[in-house]
Formats: sequence, C-alpha cells, structure tokens
Amino acid sequence: MTDFGYSTIGASSDNPGQQWVWCKATGTPSGDGTLTAIQAYCAIRSGAPLVCMALYSDSGGLPDTKIVSNETGALAGAGFGWVSNSFSQHITAGVQYWFGIRVHDSGTDVDVKFDTNGSLTEVYYKASAYAVFPAGGPIGGLTSLANERWSIYGTYTLDSPGVATYPTGFAEPKRRLLNPTLRM
Repeated sequence: MTDFGYSTIGASSDNPGQQWVWCKATGTPSGDGTLTAIQAYCAIRSGAPLVCMALYSDSGGLPDTKIVSNETGALAGAGFGWVSNSFSQHITAGVQYWFGIRVHDSGTDVDVKFDTNGSLTEVYYKASAYAVFPAGGPIGGLTSLANERWSIYGTYTLDSPGVATYPTGFAEPKRRLLNPTLRM
C-alpha cells in the first residue's frame, strides 16, 4: 500500500457543516493503481456523524468531475482518529486529484484536523444541505478557503508489473539450477 494526500495530523481543526468540502491531494499517485480507501483525521462535533468521502478530477486547479464516492460513510469517533471510506477505483500516476468530504445527516458534524499551508488555496466548499456529492464537471459556486491543508489522504495498491511474454517462435530462456546436485 502507498498513499497520496496529507497524512500528517494537523494542529488545528475545522468542520464541514452543511457543506461539501474539496481538499486538493498534496502530491499525486506515484504509479497507476487501485484506490482502496480515503481517510480523514476527525472527531464528532455534534450528533453521530457518518463521514462520506469522494474522489474528484482536477481542472485548472479546481475540483471538477466526481470519479467515485462512498455515500454510506463511516462513523466518526468521540475522540480524534482516522475515519476511512473504502473504494475500489483505478487511479493514474501523476494525475492531480481532489478528495471530497461531507457529513451524511442533518444535526451532525465533525471536526477535521488541518495545518496552515502558507496562504495556498487547497480547500473549497459549497453549501450542500447534506445532499449526495455532486457529479460536477465543473462545479460552480465554490468558495475558497485559503491557508488550510486538511488531514485527508488516499491509500492505493500499485498495479502489478506485466508478465514477460516472448515472441512467437522463440523459446523461453533456459533456467540454470543454482545447485546442480538438486534435481526436480
């Protein structure tokens, strides 16, 4: 497993409230693979919040089209900890992605840890009224939130390297026994 995004536990906290929030993934996948989870470091702010997450494409430095979402979510704990949503989605090396995060039900909310990032804009939000993630392409009416880098990242497995094949008419190379006294 490898990851991309911000897996450092931030020193401050913010909350999505009744909004969709998009966090720019810091870094990009190092190789093609399968996204297996998105995780955010958060805790209950009110109610019993189910934290839902999504993966979005990037267009011109903004979140664009929803690639995949987990609308079921996972329950946040009373104390801070990593909350994880499971996925099985192909991702591409070197591509910029955005993570979406929201809470599932009205009357619930979470605090998500973040660090300051020197006035870069890596977080956008939009009022959602607890609705499912928008399809996007593009998402209009975004509000930027400068100077916050939320503790959210994706884990993935790298694709397996291809199996060696040999052109027709050529034999597979002979293998030498390391110990010639051993015979199969």
